[in-house]
Amino acid sequence: MGKILFVYICSYCLGVHAEEWPEFPVPKNERVIIVGNNMSVNGQTMKIMEMTSQRNVTDIIEFYKTKWETPVKKGAPGYIITEANPYLIVSRPEKKFLMTVQVKKNGRKGSYSLLAMSKIPNKNAVIILGKGFPKMNTTSVLSDIKSEDINQKGRTLLLENSFSVKSNVNFYRDYYLKRGWVDVTQGKVSSANMAVMIMNKNTDELNLTFNQTKNKNKNKTKNKTKNKTQVVVVEVTK
Repeated sequence: MGKILFVYICSYCLGVHAEEWPEFPVPKNERVIIVGNNMSVNGQTMKIMEMTSQRNVTDIIEFYKTKWETPVKKGAPGYIITEANPYLIVSRPEKKFLMTVQVKKNGRKGSYSLLAMSKIPNKNAVIILGKGFPKMNTTSVLSDIKSEDINQKGRTLLLENSFSVKSNVNFYRDYYLKRGWVDVTQGKVSSANMAVMIMNKNTDELNLTFNQTKNKNKNKTKNKTKNKTQVVVVEVTK
């Protein structure tokens, strides 16, 4: 997903680059990795960081409970805590943003946290996953993640359709060859159930992985299985 930047934090707060985004509080003297400073996850703009700490899960949760104890508005809680094993999650809305900390145990005494800040989408916004990316008819887009660094843009998609692996390979190979791309793997299908295709054009790269899965039909009288192909796309534009 692009180059990872390492930042050593010596203050209580980590300031994000865009002025309109609020500051994300971080415990003093912690090491934070910025995973994505300009990401779009299924149409939702996000900033994501990782924090590995010698503090335990309880200490991390208590830090955020203290930082976020003041309600954003009267009558509302300052934070909400939920559990999604193995993570404890504490979240807080801040103006038009949502801050979330997912914490789990790491080692004997330490903890690992994912810090995410996202813009709360407009209620009337229409999000179209997979927009601009070629797809076979009836293809569903299960996930669409975009990232942008200084020197490159990245995009990862998860697609699903009822066509065979070979049909999917042929579709994407023909589509990109007609547009000047080079098929490094020459469109070879590894098996009837799996294939990998790598293509490039100048400095741009495209990796596609095709896997066939079987879903049991819920209709017990027919007792049939329906094959589906999942396509993982990793697109890098430099």
